[in-house]
Amino acid sequence: ANTQNVLANVDHGLSPTVASELKRAGYLLTCCSFVTGPGVVLELDQNDSVWDLVYRQRICNTNSKQIATEAQARLLRRVDEENLGKWKRRMEENWERKDKEK
Repeated sequence: ANTQNVLANVDHGLSPTVASELKRAGYLLTCCSFVTGPGVVLELDQNDSVWDLVYRQRICNTNSKQIATEAQARLLRRVDEENLGKWKRRMEENWERKDKEK
């Protein structure tokens, strides 16, 4: 049966990217769906597979890794800019350590 004709999916609160990834992989969140016609066959206990898709496989492509790295760098920079004293001490300690290693 075509699941689009027999299942209705209500607002699940997922980001559009995650929702499209799940749909493309053939997953539908049963907690946010209801049957609208005959012929539905559910395959339950897919939590581990869905978790793996959303949190592991999805971030393994090059573009996603680059985006994650850039976001992390922006966050670290913002934290350092808001804590200049700590940043300065950390940099001075790093330079001193490098000088001792020479």
